[in-house]
Amino acid sequence: MLEPDLNSIFTQMHTVPDIVNGKIIGFKVLTVVPTGIFAYMGLRPGDAIKSINGTPLSSPQEAVNLLSGLMNENNVSIDLTQGAQNITMNYRIE
Repeated sequence: MLEPDLNSIFTQMHTVPDIVNGKIIGFKVLTVVPTGIFAYMGLRPGDAIKSINGTPLSSPQEAVNLLSGLMNENNVSIDLTQGAQNITMNYRIE
């Protein structure tokens, strides 16, 4: 399981809400630290993260709660749009 400093992880990627018809439907990635965990996972600027482990990202607080909860998970699934493709990225955390 992960034991990193959450503040350090949160500085490795910058996002903004992806809003459609006044509702947050996920978060668009603006920047990714090239040597950070998110770049290693394959996330890149322009990606739109829609859900984590099947839970939609419908608010900033939901996103923070989900990312914080990942510290206790062994597997992570991220649904996102990369370009015109919908992608699911699956990871095993050791």
